[in-house]
Amino acid sequence: MPVTIQNIRVSDLFNTLQEKYHLNPHQRLTITFDVAPSIDYDDEVNVGDDLIAGFKEIIAAKQNGIELPNARDLLRDL
Repeated sequence: MPVTIQNIRVSDLFNTLQEKYHLNPHQRLTITFDVAPSIDYDDEVNVGDDLIAGFKEIIAAKQNGIELPNARDLLRDL
């Protein structure tokens, strides 16, 4: 997916880029580059542990008198 950044000050770039391409710090550039979509799967994620942690947070909130919305209310608000 191409991404374009317009009107960048050369002085905002790394000095190594300025030197490599012989850029004047007072110039302005438009840069377009291709960003490959990436899916970062975290192998360390355990859904069961996440559910248990979520239930613990709900119990702690209830014990502290915090009223939490239920799933039906959240979906209705969407």
